[in-house]
Amino acid sequence: MIDNIEHKKKYLKILDERQQRLFYGMLAHNLGRSGVQEVSASFEVHPDTVRSGKKEFLSEAFALLPPKRVRRVGGGRKKN
Repeated sequence: MIDNIEHKKKYLKILDERQQRLFYGMLAHNLGRSGVQEVSASFEVHPDTVRSGKKEFLSEAFALLPPKRVRRVGGGRKKN
């Protein structure tokens, strides 16, 4: 069970998408086996978003992105 869900939802509003993913991943990791489903349902985000956040949180991949960069190079919408 996620405590203080309303406080966490307010906090998420000030984070960028990368920080939100890491936050979801951290919560899912702390909740254990059913963490991905619980975080996904509580925050109304896709389970794949929570899984990728958990994967980034558990690896050191998030430390490899340059500061001030939210997405990896080549990520996001393609410009024609």
